[in-house]
Amino acid sequence: MTTSTDVQSLIWLVHAEMATVMNTLANQQSGFGVESIRVRMGQLTDNGDNGETAPQLDVQRYPLAQQGWLLDINYNVHAFDTQPVPAKWKGLKGDIEVIHLQGIGPQLTKRLHKLQIFTIDDLRLMNAELVRDHDLRQHQTMAALALALPPIALTTNVLEKSPLWLIDNESWLNTHVSSDNHLRALSTWLRQLEVCLDNKWLSRVSLREIVD
Repeated sequence: MTTSTDVQSLIWLVHAEMATVMNTLANQQSGFGVESIRVRMGQLTDNGDNGETAPQLDVQRYPLAQQGWLLDINYNVHAFDTQPVPAKWKGLKGDIEVIHLQGIGPQLTKRLHKLQIFTIDDLRLMNAELVRDHDLRQHQTMAALALALPPIALTTNVLEKSPLWLIDNESWLNTHVSSDNHLRALSTWLRQLEVCLDNKWLSRVSLREIVD
């Protein structure tokens, strides 16, 4: 087996180990997450302090193990203080009344109701010809933007806050979101909601009330 093939084998082993633990955690209904993953490789060594020996690769799966090379993958698994919303959470509910979009007041709401448009999702899915005829393209775009969000896991204490409160207290939010990627996605989406939805409504509803 060539060196390049051995490197590829190592990559697949690391991937398999990571996929296994992630799939296991994803199938659990309890609030656990992987805080960090460490991958270490090198020669097999004995630890004289505690008598432990670092794990060695199976020579059948990784021939370089015959020369003493090892793969050591460590997962820092922790429990969440509060149960997170499942990662399949998609964000804003589509059945929010269309009047809560910015720029749609009582008169336009009545017009939309006559067109059988009652919710933000109704407006998002509205026929393109009707959108043009009634000059609703901007509103439809805002409806689609408000409903667009990648999956994010959120804890209960975050869901209890209103979107506008979370925007104004990002330092608090930073300590209550599980990862930097989630924080960036959530912060971007909250500001998106501030642009798309009526602020008076956003200030008095909790995030839980407007999500799945």
